[in-house]
Amino acid sequence: MAIRGVPVVVAILIVLTACVPGASLEGPPDLVVRSQDVSMGLEPVSFCWRPASTNICVEEDQTDPLPNLGTVEGRIQVEWPVEGWTFVAVFVDPLNREDESTLDVDLIELGEGVWALATGAREGFFEIGLFGYGPQ
Repeated sequence: MAIRGVPVVVAILIVLTACVPGASLEGPPDLVVRSQDVSMGLEPVSFCWRPASTNICVEEDQTDPLPNLGTVEGRIQVEWPVEGWTFVAVFVDPLNREDESTLDVDLIELGEGVWALATGAREGFFEIGLFGYGPQ
């Protein structure tokens, strides 16, 4: 179900714990997030990434202002070029961070490296944290 007038702010926090042969020592690739009008490549904010035999762990604060997809009708598409991953979205009300009532939603895998998040899970202005989990 499409919800009209649902502004969605996307904050990316990805937990990565994969061994990927030939991966760069610079860390994981960007996550691509798309709405009906906007497409953006986003660097993970915090991650553990194990290319070859090296462990890279980074924990950073979220950027301010957060990347903003604007008003989203329908779904948000997430693209990640590494096999074997699943993603969860956490909706947080930025005006009431003390509220413990976050909503965790599994993303629906559409195909290899592509997931969808329906924005109808909640109405209003929300930050969405994306968490990715891969093979260890």
